[in-house]
Amino acid sequence: AEGRPWPRVWWAPGGLLGQLPIHAAGHHDDPPGPGRRTVLDRVVSSYTPTVGALRHARQRGTAPPAPQRGLIVAMATTPGLPEGGRLPNVEDEVALFQAHFPDLVLLAEPKDGQPADSGRVPTLGNVLQHLADCTIAHFACHGVSDPIDPSLSRLLLHDHRDAPLTVTALAPVVLDKARLAYLSACSTAVNTDTRLQDEAIHLASAFQLAGFPHVIGTLWPINDAVAVTIADTFYTTLTVGDGVVDTEKAASALHRAIRAARDAYPRTPSLWAAYIHVGAAIATCMVANVFFVIIPGQRAMVEAMKAGVAPDPAKGKAGAMRSRHNNYLTLPVLFIMISNHFPSTYGSAWNWLILAALTAASM
Repeated sequence: AEGRPWPRVWWAPGGLLGQLPIHAAGHHDDPPGPGRRTVLDRVVSSYTPTVGALRHARQRGTAPPAPQRGLIVAMATTPGLPEGGRLPNVEDEVALFQAHFPDLVLLAEPKDGQPADSGRVPTLGNVLQHLADCTIAHFACHGVSDPIDPSLSRLLLHDHRDAPLTVTALAPVVLDKARLAYLSACSTAVNTDTRLQDEAIHLASAFQLAGFPHVIGTLWPINDAVAVTIADTFYTTLTVGDGVVDTEKAASALHRAIRAARDAYPRTPSLWAAYIHVGAAIATCMVANVFFVIIPGQRAMVEAMKAGVAPDPAKGKAGAMRSRHNNYLTLPVLFIMISNHFPSTYGSAWNWLILAALTAASM
């Protein structure tokens, strides 16, 4: 009903289902109104990359709105790409971000013929340095989802050919002040490696693991012009007055932005359905298992085989053990996903014991 909070749904798709925009399903040709048969017109959707610590997110509570320090990484052109990889609307995206966040750091690709301040060029080193101090990070650039090795999926910065900002590069990063990362780039929340469809190895989950509790990502290549409109509606909705931004409303803000774009382009879902909110799972143990044990172990074994030496069996055993641990958590997470329908579970003082029992039962 009008004026009431929207119901929330957390999607944790597995396998090939993770390639699909579940939040955009429905009959968008229906006339506007309460009877419209679409997910967008029924619930606010969020995605959790694997087993999200949803219970932990509930216990954290809602952080009070506070002034935010912003970082925007803008790549209107990209060295090494055909025709400079020009994104003509990036400057508009920068302008709207500056309007919402007066206290910000801008790292922008230098324009042709203009001198560059080495400290303000969007290199990997500069980005990682400023991420440590920012609460909201916005990337307006090209993104690449690596179809062979998803840990090499990357955002294309100034030095992407020598020091790319990959999933792997973000693995050791720990950010204490981070609240929201907006990845306005192509294919930042999708893993196209069919061998690893059940592993959440993509840029959105990497930013989440680094410390961002809310990440806006995309499932496929996006339109540069529509990206500006969606971002503007998103940040306008987040702003609660006097320049204060409530990042806890990220899912609802994206929901409003996508619905507005849907109403403008109802027959072209490719323009708006790619955007998703990934949240609530802050450094989940399953993602950590993948990033810190399984992937490094697999790489070490492959390198050893290429070098003609016997792989270290300990790395294979460690990876297998962590994979089993991830499997153990599947049943508890399924319970967490549906527990919002049963207040007697998550509202009980013994909710921790219920989850512990389910974890034990899944072993």
